[in-house]
Amino acid sequence: MAIPRVLLIVGAVGGLTAWVIAQGSPVSGRQEGPSVARGAAGASTTRQAASASRDPAFDVEVDRLRTGVSVMPSPSASGRNPFRFGATSRRRDGVAAYDSATPAAHETPEAGTAAADRPPMQLLGVAADESGGSLVRTAVIATPHQLYLVREGQQIAFRFQVTRISSDAVELRDLVGDDTFQLALR
Repeated sequence: MAIPRVLLIVGAVGGLTAWVIAQGSPVSGRQEGPSVARGAAGASTTRQAASASRDPAFDVEVDRLRTGVSVMPSPSASGRNPFRFGATSRRRDGVAAYDSATPAAHETPEAGTAAADRPPMQLLGVAADESGGSLVRTAVIATPHQLYLVREGQQIAFRFQVTRISSDAVELRDLVGDDTFQLALR
């Protein structure tokens, strides 16, 4: 039983070796296509041999495409961040584009001036729920980094406390600067 197994393995390995060697050897007779040479000099020789067998109109088109590519402007670096929502803040033709990270002039709080370190906030909506005969309102407030669902008395980012929620506005108290401001629906 061991001798037939050894002969089978030797025959399979020998046949595989012969097949691998045959794949790398050149075929006798005329070869189709240009020979492939390695290196920079070989690459130009291969191109010259290939261009000799081509149509002259093809070479004209290739030269036209090469000159067109050399004249094209290089692609500009995109200011887009795929991990962030909103438009970029690139300037194009003297007009500043909208950037979601910077507050627009109409996003400043209505009551008083905004503190320099206060993040831009926007009231997106107010939900009302009748619980035990009393109306409980929940405000939806958006900042550049997070969305908050808050009720009266709760805090936003450990800095702002919700003092009052009406049907179309929220009154917030800044615990750091101890001032009060409102966010209204738009």
